Order: sequence, then structure tokens, then C-alpha cells
Amino acid sequence: MKESFEHSPNPEYGPTKITVFDISEAVGMTMSEIIDRAAEEIIRRGQDNERSKARYQALLQIDADAPFSESVVEALHSRAEQLVQSVREKREGFRDQIESCIALARDRGYIHHEPNTVTIILTDELLQQGAPTFGGTQYINSYDPTNDRIIVGTSASQTLVAHEFGHALSFRPDKDEMGIRAARRNPETGTVQPEGLGWMDEGITMLWEMESTLTPEVPARTNDLAYDWYRSVTQETLRAIGMSEDEAMRAYFGDETCQQKLHTAIAEHFGCAPDDLNCLPVVTDASLARDIIQGKPTTVTVTAGQQKYINHRLDAVTRIFPNVTIAVE
Repeated sequence: MKESFEHSPNPEYGPTKITVFDISEAVGMTMSEIIDRAAEEIIRRGQDNERSKARYQALLQIDADAPFSESVVEALHSRAEQLVQSVREKREGFRDQIESCIALARDRGYIHHEPNTVTIILTDELLQQGAPTFGGTQYINSYDPTNDRIIVGTSASQTLVAHEFGHALSFRPDKDEMGIRAARRNPETGTVQPEGLGWMDEGITMLWEMESTLTPEVPARTNDLAYDWYRSVTQETLRAIGMSEDEAMRAYFGDETCQQKLHTAIAEHFGCAPDDLNCLPVVTDASLARDIIQGKPTTVTVTAGQQKYINHRLDAVTRIFPNVTIAVE
């Protein structure tokens, strides 16, 4: 089911076509065709491997004693109905959220043109197995720069759409940039793979999310450990290097002056290139990571088993941050 909207043209920017549809429209197949292909694949895997069968029974909420093949088909039909209903229920909210994001970015001077189109695809991880032309394995709840589309699941919120649209707005294919990272297209495969300081890019996206969301879900996300790490460690790093959140946002959206300031500030404060800070997430405790950024003497404890796999990243942390000591249990 496909729904398109155009918001009122701005004389300086022009209209943006906002399209919300489900995976069947994205791949040019009927939902029945997708169900049939997904069922065939799931049934085959379940028959070949008992562990896979148990996994699918759990995911599809199929009783262990129920006929597997028939139950898979029935469950997929139910998920397809939920997917179509989700598009109906969420399209207006998604449209409002995108329009609000565009207006905010425009009014703050983060962008100087509106995107021509915004595509949001609602999908389902199991039904997606029946749509091989979707592009192989695609991460649900993410922005796909290769095809310039936002891919979300049926439980996606406006907050999530605001977050992923931040990534989309920050993509500058003419400069091979997305956010504060490089984003070059592979000439052989055609895929776009961002490279650079990933955790800070994600942290700035979360700051954008907090500013732009129309729904009150963000405060609750502070209980999410990953969210807390990216957001709070990014904020601590910006304080340490003397950059405001607004300057970081401008760098994220392509302001060259702020981009240069970010690179220079990191080099002067930490004595390294921005990409070198990619070692920091090896310290998974956000509180410890913030202490490290602040220059406090910090002991990071790891097991011998962990050290075997992450030693090169721990070494990088201690080279950049002499205040860090590694203790092995």
C-alpha cells in the first residue's frame, strides 16, 4: 500500500514528496507473492535444521505441536495484515514528523535546500525473506544511503523516523559525505558505506533526534544503554574540545567551517585524528567512557578472554588516553 504526500511549497525551497509504503510496493510484488516465497524459505530452513525450526516457531509464535508448514503460512498472513495496517496508522504521523524535521533544519540554517523525495518503507524481517530483490539483507530501522530510503519495522515510532531522517538529511553524495563521516559509493557494487568516527556521528544524530521529534519518547530512551553511551559520550567530548552542540550539528549537516573546527579541536585536545577515537566504544560503560574523556584516572577491567579479541583496541585507548589503565581479571 503506497501513500504519497506533498507539503506546501516554500518559495525558496520547493515541495518535498513524502512516500510511505510497505515492502510489497518497494519490490514490485504482491503481498501474496511475498508470503508464498517467505513461507517456502522458512519451511525449507525449518525442515533442514531443528534449531532453525525452533527459532521460527518462537518468532512466529507457533506452538511446538502445531503443524509447522501450515502454521508458518498462517502466521505470515497475520504479519502481512499487521504490516498493511501499520502503514495506514502511521503514515500521517510519519509525514508530520518529516515535515517538522525539514522545517527545523531549514529554519536553523542546517540545510539550504529541501530534499525532492523522502521514501519510508515499512517492512517485516520474516516477510522480507520473500522479497529477495529488496537488496539482500537490509537492516530494519535504519537509513539506506545506497538507495536513499528509510527502512523501518511495524513498531517504528516518529522518534525513530526523526532519527533516521537525520542521517538522510546529512547525506551529501556530491561530496561523498554523510554526517561527519565519509560515505563513498563502491564503483563495483554501487553500495554506499560510511566510514569515520561512527559513534560520534550516531551521538550527534541522537542530539538531532532530541531536538526534532514530535513525540515525547526521547526521555524514556535515556534508559537505553546504547542510547545513553552515544549521546552522553558525544556531549562530554564536545564539552572537552570546546564545541557547542549547535556547531556539532552544523558540522554534521555539512558546514565546512564547523567541520574543520571539529577536526582541529579533536587533534589539539586528544592528539589524534577523529577516526582514531573509534577505539573508545571498547569501553562499554558510558560512565567510564565519560571519565576517560574528562582525563580522570580510570581503570578499565576486562577478562582474559575479552582481552584476546579486543587487545588492539585497548592498546589504542591507552595510547590516546594516558589516564587509562587496563586491568585483566
